[in-house]
Amino acid sequence: MGSLLSSYEIISPDTILFHSRNQRRLYVTNGQGKVLKRYPLYKEGLDVYPSSRRGAGFKNLGYLLFLNNDLGCSSVYARLSIMQMSLDLADGSLNEFLSLPEAYETEKKTYWPRKLCHLYSTFDANTNQMVYSFPGNEEVVKYDLDQSYESLTTGSGYLGNPKAIHISRFPADPMSEFKSFLGYNRYGRIHVDPYNELFLRSYYYKTPQEQLDQNILRTKSSLIIFDKENNMLGEAELIGAHELFFTKAGLHQVLFNSNMEDSLEIRVFDYNF
Repeated sequence: MGSLLSSYEIISPDTILFHSRNQRRLYVTNGQGKVLKRYPLYKEGLDVYPSSRRGAGFKNLGYLLFLNNDLGCSSVYARLSIMQMSLDLADGSLNEFLSLPEAYETEKKTYWPRKLCHLYSTFDANTNQMVYSFPGNEEVVKYDLDQSYESLTTGSGYLGNPKAIHISRFPADPMSEFKSFLGYNRYGRIHVDPYNELFLRSYYYKTPQEQLDQNILRTKSSLIIFDKENNMLGEAELIGAHELFFTKAGLHQVLFNSNMEDSLEIRVFDYNF
């Protein structure tokens, strides 16, 4: 399978899915590591490069598997790029859909920092929809499995009117580009609380330029909460990584302590609205 596996999912003790970004393949193995099936994740003549990573892995719905297309957006043709792929695990067929929203339109010779186009997604089991969040767009997109779309504004209005960077000022090295990315207000992951039928969207405030000049790369973040009718219910500052899961008891945040290898803290939050 190669040495660079992007992500995996254990379906059962004898069925494991592995995604290899470099080989553009999905592998199905048994518990002993024997490859039972291979799925190609590309089409001739189609510019796709499926990716998966921590916080944006593939989504397995049992018969359909969804992956992001990691082409980024530092291209004049970015708005035409396919951002999402679905793989039918029964027959191996691929479906490509979802391009960047109009908010990503650029003028001639202007580009966005690559990370500003990373797509975040989740699955809402209550409505049987995939839900997509773009960092630079107020709206989220809901995708029914019958291939119909619905764009909904679930933003805060905080983004303002972000502008792409002219090629003459576009960063030449990865660290400078990352600093440019931190200079934008932006959205992150989107979460579904199935017990309370809520959407929670991570939001990151831009890092002030004086901090970036001092290589202080921290950023303030919050969670913006919406109900299923798309009404904004509130916003809460969240300190630490947005590693979240939900139970009937409420919202849980997982915190890792890099100084204590065996330490794991879970904070439980209740909603107050």
